[in-house]
Amino acid sequence: MGLGYKLQLRSKCWSLQIHDAFKNFSEIGLNFILFLVKSSDGWLYYNSSIGPIDPGYKWDPLRVAVEEAHGFWFRASRVVLCFCGH
Repeated sequence: MGLGYKLQLRSKCWSLQIHDAFKNFSEIGLNFILFLVKSSDGWLYYNSSIGPIDPGYKWDPLRVAVEEAHGFWFRASRVVLCFCGH
């Protein structure tokens, strides 16, 4: 069973949103987080030398998510979705 959870991470409360989401995940018994690190537009959600970070972010969402995941004893992994089209 999958659980989709979308955060609006561009707001001023971004770290609290991640913390609250992970707290909710912990309370329902999840212990593994997949964090999407690249948008379908090609922007990255982490600081990297291989590509541009989404210009709407002035912080590193992946770093914050990994730190929060470890605080809840989650195993965190990054995910890149690839879509091929003609």
